[in-house]
Amino acid sequence: MLLAHSAYPPISAHRLCRIHALGDGQQTALDVFVGATRRANAILAASDAEWERIAPLTGAADPAELVKLRDAYRDGIPRRWDAAEREAAARLYRLLAPNRRCRTGRTEPELASGTFLDSVRY
Repeated sequence: MLLAHSAYPPISAHRLCRIHALGDGQQTALDVFVGATRRANAILAASDAEWERIAPLTGAADPAELVKLRDAYRDGIPRRWDAAEREAAARLYRLLAPNRRCRTGRTEPELASGTFLDSVRY
């Protein structure tokens, strides 16, 4: 579900999350997931009509808010994800880490090993 509430982080922030369930040993599931994500992103990047169709699912209060949500989503679609982007994400995580706690209650100063799956490239 797309989030339209201003208290949420930028839409592209979800790309920093780990996908452990689709990691080692489940390459086929990962390939299907990544392929579906890419196809959905391609549609949402190109089709204003599709945004109109999914408008009720977005929680947008009005057409102007839907346009803002659409434009922010499109800006957040990764066009590439190589070493430079991974290092930038790691730097951002190090900056934000002191302000968050993981499930164990500890702060984690570095991204966990496996956060970025080597098999996923843009």
